[in-house]
Amino acid sequence: MKRTHVSGPLWMIVAVLLACPSCFGLHSLGHGEIDHLAAQSLSDDPAIRLKAVQALGLTGAAQAEEPLVSTLQHDSSSEVTWAAAKSLALVGAASIEPLSAMLRDTLQSYDTVQVGPSAMRRKQDTSGPWRRWCAAWALAHVTGDNATESLFAALNSNEWAVRTEAGLALAKRASAVGPLLLHKFDSLPPMAQARAVWLLGEMRYEKAIPLLLRVYGKEGTPDSLRGWQRMMDSYVLEALGKTGLSGCRTTVNLLERSGSVDVFRAIPFLQSFGKAALPALISALESRNPDVQWATAVVLERLGQFRGHTIKNY
Repeated sequence: MKRTHVSGPLWMIVAVLLACPSCFGLHSLGHGEIDHLAAQSLSDDPAIRLKAVQALGLTGAAQAEEPLVSTLQHDSSSEVTWAAAKSLALVGAASIEPLSAMLRDTLQSYDTVQVGPSAMRRKQDTSGPWRRWCAAWALAHVTGDNATESLFAALNSNEWAVRTEAGLALAKRASAVGPLLLHKFDSLPPMAQARAVWLLGEMRYEKAIPLLLRVYGKEGTPDSLRGWQRMMDSYVLEALGKTGLSGCRTTVNLLERSGSVDVFRAIPFLQSFGKAALPALISALESRNPDVQWATAVVLERLGQFRGHTIKNY
């Protein structure tokens, strides 16, 4: 598509609109004005495209979704692409479906491709992973809970950055996401279940404790999945350490039958509850598992509460 050029005066108008959108009724622009800004988003000059994309976002209009999605998918400038993602978040509900569509190709049951931030930074201008991470960020910042289902689906992405952005966004929506995770947990593939357990911990969702107890140390696991179960158990312990004082006590009980790796992974999270966790921590000092004893002693010392307590030798 042919790009257009913008004259000096129009550049000044766009800059003023960005500085004070409400002064000029930018939030109520009609189709003609939005079409005009959309045309400027195709300029040869990336600075002009950037201002046009920002102005489209400030309209908050559903009609701005199409040119913004096109920019996110095709623009050669990473700065303009990032601005398009931020503008799509401002557009709101109208952008959810096209943003979700950008992520669907990455949704699989198991990880087949790992794409981290360093790889994205090397290829920001043209790489699909960078654009999809921008799409995930925009979904995460759409106001309200309309994007919850799409973010939940993105937990199953095979791209690390998309999964992480979705998870961090969902963790802030515990009231809407917690019941959804509990309801859908058993229908999720194994890798998505692990991400769900991590997310329940990040939300400090106490209602998840019965589920976490059921998942931990699951009996009858086939030999081919024993390594997977050990990893899941570690995630469960980490989540329990974050779910409140009831999870705190449950963690101590589970550690009695856990390996040292799990112990040192879970016990430090008890420290985050401060002095409220002291009963559970002092109880853990009575453990016959030396790893539990020593890890607990370290946490108590950090809390300034170890004086007067000893580690018993059994």
